[in-house]
Amino acid sequence: MMHSSSDAFDLDDLLVDVQAAHNLHGFPIRVIAEQMGLTYRALRYYESIGLIAPRHEKGQRVFSALDREKLELIIWGKRVGFSLAEIQALITDMRDTSGSIASVQRLRKLAIDQQVERLNAKRDEIVGAIEELKQVLSTMR
Repeated sequence: MMHSSSDAFDLDDLLVDVQAAHNLHGFPIRVIAEQMGLTYRALRYYESIGLIAPRHEKGQRVFSALDREKLELIIWGKRVGFSLAEIQALITDMRDTSGSIASVQRLRKLAIDQQVERLNAKRDEIVGAIEELKQVLSTMR
């Protein structure tokens, strides 16, 4: 039987409804793993060290929107060179502040400034080591 255009199945509407349902009830580990590009093992590890705290329902982990935000921060932090301990401190600091956008931005800016300083120091060490090795090589020719 043919559907008129007014009652036709709309995949986009269904996807929006499914996403809204996930946001209301949380995200199962499979969805979070796929969306965030993480393994189940990594997610369980982050939970075991207290970086995230998914609910457990019927033996399944259910991740909240807050857990998802923390995972985004973890992924970003690791990508720019923060250790998990530093990321944990940043998450704790954010939780301990009033939670206002301004306080969170100040904390992020401070953490970023500190990481830039550490990375610049590492770069200087690497450049120095490269120069030293080049000098040694030049004496070997």
